[in-house]
Amino acid sequence: MIKLIRHLVNIKKTRNKILPYIHFKIKKAMRIDTSTLLPSPNIIDIVIPVARKDLDVLNVMLESLRFIKNNIGQIFIISDKNNYDLISSCKIRNVKFIDEIELLGFSKEIINYKVNGIDRSGWLFQQLLKLSSDKVVSTEYFLVLDSDTVFIKPIVFLDIYGNTLFFQSDEYHLPYFEAIKKLIPRLEPYGVSFVSHGMLFKKEILQKMKEEIGINSGKKWYEAIIELTNNNNNPSCFSEYELYANYYINNSNKYKLYPLLNISLPRRDLYNLDKYTHYSTQYTSLSFHSYNK
Repeated sequence: MIKLIRHLVNIKKTRNKILPYIHFKIKKAMRIDTSTLLPSPNIIDIVIPVARKDLDVLNVMLESLRFIKNNIGQIFIISDKNNYDLISSCKIRNVKFIDEIELLGFSKEIINYKVNGIDRSGWLFQQLLKLSSDKVVSTEYFLVLDSDTVFIKPIVFLDIYGNTLFFQSDEYHLPYFEAIKKLIPRLEPYGVSFVSHGMLFKKEILQKMKEEIGINSGKKWYEAIIELTNNNNNPSCFSEYELYANYYINNSNKYKLYPLLNISLPRRDLYNLDKYTHYSTQYTSLSFHSYNK
């Protein structure tokens, strides 16, 4: 009850109606998923930024891509060029490796984002990598996935009618919505979180979003985002998924909203997935975050 009240107060702060949140909660309670939808015939490239801390999850995660019903094109792994084991693994799997510094043109060292002695530069850096993925993919739509999340049930990201399927969660964090307003003041944040461990991007819309951020700020889009961290004492002040989803639904009517059916599990159980097969009746994916030992 306390969580619900807090959420409704936050929605009021962002001047959104309560109805979208109620719709989300009903769909989540009913466990509505995309497993029965017909996928678009479009080929979709997949981009997966990988930090060293998530290497042990990657192989399992890649195997789980078979549950994606869309036609998968090229898979791209973005990481540190000195990660030689990962580069070798990519060659074996016919996965294309992308050097993170070559993609962005700089390393995380230029980001000075520390809160209470905790370095958050890497956390922000991987979000900038995701928003730069349009530079490497060849398909109109491409899927960006977090490397610590494993699919356990069929899922669709672009349906046969050309609708992008966005997944919503309970991870409502007000600073994310405040960041949206700073970067693109004309947007009214939706009021329900789109933090969902993965998202389908349309190249044209992503590029227009970055152009608009640049025009609004008078800076390069990534400089405007990095600037959000200046004198910011919040360890989580920006979300690439919140920004893009809100931009998309403000600029297109080709989308459908579904609840994120995901549960976080201890990483020590990663290789005991057989005992979690019963979760597929309630969830579509499992996340093995590094902080959940």
